[in-house]
Amino acid sequence: MLRGVLRGDIPQFRTDVSGRWEPAQAPTSNLKTFLLSYSWISADVLNLTVSNFKALGIFEYEAGGDIASLDADYDPRGFMHSLVRYCSQSLERLVLQSEGNGIHIFPWREHPPIPDLRGLRKLKTFRCHYSDLVDNPQDEQSDANFDPCTLFPSTLEQLHLEAHDENKLHILESILSTWTSVFPNLAFNVEKER
Repeated sequence: MLRGVLRGDIPQFRTDVSGRWEPAQAPTSNLKTFLLSYSWISADVLNLTVSNFKALGIFEYEAGGDIASLDADYDPRGFMHSLVRYCSQSLERLVLQSEGNGIHIFPWREHPPIPDLRGLRKLKTFRCHYSDLVDNPQDEQSDANFDPCTLFPSTLEQLHLEAHDENKLHILESILSTWTSVFPNLAFNVEKER
């Protein structure tokens, strides 16, 4: 799907005085759908890329994990922050999936804070791993603090969360079922990671 991006207007990026790439000053790409499969694009490169989109409606990223690269830099929180920053007025579908254990903590860098997805004002469909939305997925206190109202916009209609612990799945189902008054159109699915 990346080939589709390159057939149109190739994003133009500038460099700063140190030679690092800078995000686009004004978005120029009319790309509506951006799908990446078995990829290992870094959050920094993705930030540069989405800074050029002015009407992105669908973003799906399937990380290849060790299948694509042993040094895969899958950073779903970094991706979410970039999409909130640059695609807040247009993004309707956000899917982030990875091969592997679902815990994306990199000891060699600071783990980004949990993004506030309420900034994605048109978001209708969201899918990711539960561990990408809590500070410590192994800690039961993280489950108790999981509050969909502080994470998701009221426009959300479909939520798919993955976890590899059966107990977590039951906890998530219980939490989400209590929020039907806040998200009246929400259909949610929690499933065991493949």
